[in-house]
Amino acid sequence: MSEPKRCRNWAAVLSAAILAAGAGAEELYRQNPINQVGGLSSQDARNAGGLGWFSEVADNFPGQEGWVIDEVGFWGGYVQPVGSEGNTEGFTIRFYDDNAGSPGNRLFELDVFEFTEDVYFVNGSGWAGYVYAVQLATPFTVPADGQYWVSVVALLARGGGVSEPQWGWVQAASVTPPFAHQWFFSPGNFQEKTNDVGLVLSGRPGVPGDMNCDGRLDGGDIDPFFLALGDPGTWCSQFCPFCNLSNGDMNGDGSVNGADIDPFFDCLVGGVCP
Repeated sequence: MSEPKRCRNWAAVLSAAILAAGAGAEELYRQNPINQVGGLSSQDARNAGGLGWFSEVADNFPGQEGWVIDEVGFWGGYVQPVGSEGNTEGFTIRFYDDNAGSPGNRLFELDVFEFTEDVYFVNGSGWAGYVYAVQLATPFTVPADGQYWVSVVALLARGGGVSEPQWGWVQAASVTPPFAHQWFFSPGNFQEKTNDVGLVLSGRPGVPGDMNCDGRLDGGDIDPFFLALGDPGTWCSQFCPFCNLSNGDMNGDGSVNGADIDPFFDCLVGGVCP
């Protein structure tokens, strides 16, 4: 496995990538953290002889159709002094739909090996809490309005003779019911806990007419737009699940059809957009 690219700036107590939306990104949802140096275990130990994927935490958020989430921020820690943090290799980001107030079907999964890790809090014992940001090279597009769940799992060795601390996701200062869910040595058997976790989701709302989901409406969307009109199945095979067909609903009638052609070109050429 290649060496993870981690950026630490010990002088920057608060990570600008989390506490302010990154360049070109819009903050879509936030749950601020409490001051804490650890939290609910969420970890995958892939080292030889290690424990494997032994815990996962997921928390819910109210998603809106067309959101393109390409940055996830969160807070966590190792319950260790500054300078004794774990050698985290990366994070796995997952999104789930909702199943009666619990994580349901997995919609998205991505391992990310480039991340920022900055100290945001040090307690009286000199132990540190950290703020993180990861960029999703492949973004997650929210398919419809509703409740969704985001999961963050640290890729960090544990067991198999390796001496590494355990990573935990820091508690949020507020709750968006229901509470965060966790499974621990019982894969997929999520159980509700007694708190939420700190997180920030950033990206962009859906762009009308953006049929290739590159974040803008331009000439590159013309062919995908007409493909979606004539053969939505083939369009989806090329662009789903990271692009939403509803981007082509230019007149807001809930479907993509010939009535959207004139509004599409009005937006593309004349800048008159819904």
